[in-house]
Amino acid sequence: MPSAEPWRSAPFDQDPDWEIHSAAENSVAELRALYLSACDASRRITRRFDSLDVRAVRGSFGGQLVSLRWIYLHMIEETAQHRGHLDLLVDAISQARPRR
Repeated sequence: MPSAEPWRSAPFDQDPDWEIHSAAENSVAELRALYLSACDASRRITRRFDSLDVRAVRGSFGGQLVSLRWIYLHMIEETAQHRGHLDLLVDAISQARPRR
């Protein structure tokens, strides 16, 4: 299955770190819409399976055939890590603000 936009047309061959800085000009609303769209797509796909133990048909993550359960746990972990990064940024901004 090909990747969805914006990744499908991303210029990874010219900019291998595209996903790291590509959203610099996007608004919060645009990023939220992209995130929600990706969530909707993943939910549509996972509804096709009747078990969390179903394995991928192609190897990934070092060639492993991972289960849907593994994918869910990996996504929970990734989301939690990014949430932690956000907490650190919010704390740093709060401390940098002049007090009134």
